[in-house]
Amino acid sequence: MTVVAGLTNFRDFGGYAAAGGRRLARGRLFRSAGLSALSDRGVDDLGRLNLGLLVDLRHPHERLREPSRLPAAFAGRVLATEGAAGGDAAHLAGLISGLADGGEGRRMMLDYYRHAPFSEDRRDLFARAITALAETEGAALIHCTAGKDRTGLLVALIQHLLGVARADIIAEYMRSLDALAELEAASSRWLIAQNLPGDLGPGVMRAFAGVDPAYIEAGLDAIEAACGTVDAYCRDLLGLGPAVRDRLAARLYD
Repeated sequence: MTVVAGLTNFRDFGGYAAAGGRRLARGRLFRSAGLSALSDRGVDDLGRLNLGLLVDLRHPHERLREPSRLPAAFAGRVLATEGAAGGDAAHLAGLISGLADGGEGRRMMLDYYRHAPFSEDRRDLFARAITALAETEGAALIHCTAGKDRTGLLVALIQHLLGVARADIIAEYMRSLDALAELEAASSRWLIAQNLPGDLGPGVMRAFAGVDPAYIEAGLDAIEAACGTVDAYCRDLLGLGPAVRDRLAARLYD
């Protein structure tokens, strides 16, 4: 098992059964929370992943507040959101204001997942990330602050394009439960970065910092309701043609 010391919610999201009896390769697809708190040992571990692509799904103010620690020898591509914070981050911050209980927190997260795939900044970075993943040699690491919401949506799209079954996509998303305590701390930092209280109360924080199958299902269902299929969303809203999917398969199957 690949380990990066001190990196929250880090894991390989390869290895799943895929279309046509194939299987996603191990050691090429990684995901995690933010990289700002890595120890020197963790930075060394990161350097051994042979990364050719780093996708940072955080907004610019998040990156300025908590800069990533990367190996000095890292020479891969870094993709990130461009421009001021907005889109999904502004939408979620607006939803959070005035929450009273865990039930409202869960409804907020369902609303976020239904909205996020369609925000302009998210669609732009998802499209650039998947295109780069199809073209880049070496492994890829996708992360945000907690490594569960923005990262979870992009990982779900990548796995779908590679033919992973919906049940396995949801199971992969739910693996973030193993890091729940660390996710609560990361989520608190995100709230503070949005000039919101770092503690919304236990019920709301559990809904906000946790993962729930209904969250990722809400995002995928919203995509299908708007576009007909996830494939159509990737084609029509992300601009990803068959050639990108073919290159993904060529690179990322065992």
